[in-house]
Amino acid sequence: MRTRFERIARTILLSLLLLPAALPASSTVGPLSAQAQPLTGDVLILNYYQAGYSWTDDQTTGIREMLRTGGYRADPIVEYMDWKRAPSKENLDALYRLYRLKYARRPLAVVFVTDNAALDFALLHRKEIFPGAKIVFSGINGYTEKTLAGQKEVTGVVEDVDPTGTVDVALKLHPDAREVLVIFDGTESGQAARNSVAAKVAQYRGRVKFRFLDDALVSEIEKEVKRMSPGNLVIQGAYSRDRNGKTYNLDEVVKIIAPGSPVPIYGLWEAMCGRGIVGGSLLSGRIQGEEAARMGLRILAGEDVARIPVVVKPPMVLMFDYRQLQRFGIDSRLLPAQSIVINRPVSFYQANKQIFWFFIVVIGILCAAVAVLAVAVTARRKADKALKIEKDYIERIISIAPTMICSFADDGRVLSTNRAVLSISGYPVQALEGSSWWETFSDKSREQIDQLLYALRQGPVLNHEMTLTTNVGAKRVISWHLVTGVHEDAVGMEIIGVGSDVTERKLAEEEREQFLRELESMNKELESIVYVASHDLRSPLVNIQGFSRKLAKACQEMNALLRDDRVPGDLQSACDSIQGSIGKSLHFITSSVEKMDTLLGGLLRLSRLGRKALKHDRVDMNGLVEDVVNAMTYQLRQSGGEIEVEPLLPCLGDAVQINQVFSNLIDNAVKYCAPERRLRIGISSWMDGGQAVFRISDNGIGIPLAQQEKIWEIFHRLNPGSDVAGEGLGLTVVRRILDRSDGKVWVESEWGKGSSFFVSLPHGDR
Repeated sequence: MRTRFERIARTILLSLLLLPAALPASSTVGPLSAQAQPLTGDVLILNYYQAGYSWTDDQTTGIREMLRTGGYRADPIVEYMDWKRAPSKENLDALYRLYRLKYARRPLAVVFVTDNAALDFALLHRKEIFPGAKIVFSGINGYTEKTLAGQKEVTGVVEDVDPTGTVDVALKLHPDAREVLVIFDGTESGQAARNSVAAKVAQYRGRVKFRFLDDALVSEIEKEVKRMSPGNLVIQGAYSRDRNGKTYNLDEVVKIIAPGSPVPIYGLWEAMCGRGIVGGSLLSGRIQGEEAARMGLRILAGEDVARIPVVVKPPMVLMFDYRQLQRFGIDSRLLPAQSIVINRPVSFYQANKQIFWFFIVVIGILCAAVAVLAVAVTARRKADKALKIEKDYIERIISIAPTMICSFADDGRVLSTNRAVLSISGYPVQALEGSSWWETFSDKSREQIDQLLYALRQGPVLNHEMTLTTNVGAKRVISWHLVTGVHEDAVGMEIIGVGSDVTERKLAEEEREQFLRELESMNKELESIVYVASHDLRSPLVNIQGFSRKLAKACQEMNALLRDDRVPGDLQSACDSIQGSIGKSLHFITSSVEKMDTLLGGLLRLSRLGRKALKHDRVDMNGLVEDVVNAMTYQLRQSGGEIEVEPLLPCLGDAVQINQVFSNLIDNAVKYCAPERRLRIGISSWMDGGQAVFRISDNGIGIPLAQQEKIWEIFHRLNPGSDVAGEGLGLTVVRRILDRSDGKVWVESEWGKGSSFFVSLPHGDR
């Protein structure tokens, strides 16, 4: 019986070791579906964050596993926008070009998008990149009914954390608490979640004080938590990037601050449980993904998206960490019903139930008959033989596995390796076994090694990168999955490592970063060239204008002389003909020079706009729009139009340039009014997450669908042959200003009925 238990344990260990190598080969095989016909159609998972970010990985895993369970046999396509580490317009533009090249002509049945930036990107470009695809989202913060305004065939799951659920259970467990420190980062999604939490915990005002720590460095958070008075609480919110741009996994910060915290830490996401928080009413990324995948399966089965409503209240998990409960002396009997407690130690009987009953049976058998002992000895011999055969089989599998597998003692002594280790490192087995693993496979300092050993004693360490120096001196970056074990040759702790060579991937990431830096440099150089060209070309234009006027004056003087009666008639006639030709030529020269001067002036103005320093102050939009409307009173009266302005939200930005944005948009509405009806302009605003969105609508002539992207191009005019004044720069300037002000602008229009321009800027009370 003992042999059977050893065989089961070794089989489980082997499965865990080979799991990273086996996943890619087996991911396309799922459980049999109950449906008669398999679900078909290409599926794309478009992720906001990068691979390895636990929240994104949990959502992606939930989507993929639920699709397989539901009968979808193909392997979904997975893309990562990497927005946390590269939050720039250049990144979005590059992704737009890449995805359009990859998917514009590849029909996708369903596009799953995780988190806000991915949804915004998919909705903005779905006609060009994902034509005909249905969109299912998950992990969306700040969702309102206006989020999907004007969109069809879109549904999904809202990321709505349950701070009141967490606070309720925390105050039940700590009734004397008087202060709660809530931690969030300063990213757009982090602040959206922060505002949602602040609104929901307002109901506790008077009972407990909530203090928010926003956009602090991790070191600052750690110091602030250590200063907390015993008896109070901490709630760890979303923290994925600090104000210096360094990115973190969802659970990394709590792993740093929890060991030194004098007070209990509660959380809002399941990924944090087991990493240092006591627990709470937690939002699960995997459940978010599973809910979205269920919707996707219904769509793939032919159900109309309009019949699949958005899930605005996702299910939560009441989960707690037994180790933290013990650390802070919290009685687990006070936890709510249906609570899940992880890391709870099990009793000897529960852990060894089979062994316990085995010995009871053996004792009974020994008492019953000595013959049974002979049978048991015979069976043991057979089992030993089978165990040896199975051990040899396992060792052969490990030796040929394509993934690096090795074990070493905590003092660094290498105990065993497989062929992949020898192949990648270039060392012979004699040179590795007995040598120091830390010296060969690691570039870590002694302090970093001690920290890693401490982390391993708490649990497995995954995706830990180290630099390996091969026998020829080459550097290879290896991503290790490390777990502790027991080895007969290891005095202390044995460590088992499964490694993957990620050198090429790291080089590709570095090349991409270099490309982005070069692109930024080229943009700055292009702005300088445009400025110099537009500025210096104006000097020869001034000369041409001056000499053209001088030539025209000379012609006039000559014409006066020719009118003298003493000049023969045939000479006057010939000179008149020549003067007519000269006059036409001068007219063409003058008009061309004026046009070129206008174009150069526009280029110069646009280049100056890119170099002008911006202020980021709170702007009173009611006063600003009132000034714009007053300045345009004459144009409005001339057109016979009227303008209605609702109370407007404040925003953050440069008041002078925002004034220019609204002046250009209102001026366009007046210029392109419909002659058959009275012009009406409306201006309103609303909140969308942390952004103030402004709408400038009119009932003018509208914009044809084919031109709704071209109107933002420099010098593009809606109707070049019309008598409407303008250079075709207004909307180009608007978009340029908003790009530099952390804002956006877009248009919705129908030809012959009117247009609505939308301007999004950071809210003024952030």
